[in-house]
Amino acid sequence: MEDKLSISIVIPTYNSEKVLDKCLNSICKQKYLKEKIEIIIDGGSIGKTLDTARKYNADKIFTNPLKTRDAGKSIGVDAAKTK
Repeated sequence: MEDKLSISIVIPTYNSEKVLDKCLNSICKQKYLKEKIEIIIDGGSIGKTLDTARKYNADKIFTNPLKTRDAGKSIGVDAAKTK
């Protein structure tokens, strides 16, 4: 049994640059070790949302072709390492 905690955080976004910075900043301040956290972001946005995700070294950035929240959640959970 592995004793490391593994967390997948699915953040479906669509043009959410204003709130994404605060969200990722808060996540990165947690006391978990960096290698134990997987951040997944729905990259179907335009504008600076993807730049913000890259600034925080998001582990996975993916495209949601349907650009809906429900599809983003589904795609994100599918892409997660931990389920």
